[in-house]
Amino acid sequence: KVTLLQPSETSTEVSLTRDSTRVQNSLNAFVTTFNTIVDTSAEITKFDFENNQRGILQGDTFVLRLQARLGNLINRRVSVIDSDISSLADLGINVTTGGKLSIDEDKLTQVLEDNPDSLAKFFLDDKNGFGKFVNDLTKSLTDPLEGTFKNEYDSFTTDIDAFQAQIDKTNVLLDLKKTRFFNQFVALDSALGALRSQQDALTAFTNAQSNNK
Repeated sequence: KVTLLQPSETSTEVSLTRDSTRVQNSLNAFVTTFNTIVDTSAEITKFDFENNQRGILQGDTFVLRLQARLGNLINRRVSVIDSDISSLADLGINVTTGGKLSIDEDKLTQVLEDNPDSLAKFFLDDKNGFGKFVNDLTKSLTDPLEGTFKNEYDSFTTDIDAFQAQIDKTNVLLDLKKTRFFNQFVALDSALGALRSQQDALTAFTNAQSNNK
């Protein structure tokens, strides 16, 4: 910010320097967030053979589809007029072991110093800029009405409701069987009681007949 108080008869030299710190911080935050997603995806989809335990979404195709879309984004090459930067790799951002990202800070710093205009066009071009593709993917995932996460949530909810309905139906059938078995047991016990009474009466009659002889 420059404030002019009054005209001066002497010349003043003003020098401007480009502050690349915000750009570096933003890119580092992007990499950190991406790597957190990779770690979380690995955790919820893993299978622990030693303890025979599976992650809550192990084998679920939703996570696999999400990983594929993120991978396509990171590896995307864009064509922007008057920019010789076409990918994150040109900035020193590369995919490493496990699908996580790393930043070559020296290379990124060099790009920021030598080619800032190309960097800006790479991210900010309205039609083919990398930032546009990030925004498009984010919207497609998080849109509250038609986003992928919303659709997946609705699908899970539908499955849970169906399972609960099946559980409720099974419980009703179990209660009916329980009642029927109980009634059958009572009837059987009553029949056995009657049979015992008849047996006792027959035994008493037989003994009486034997004593009369």
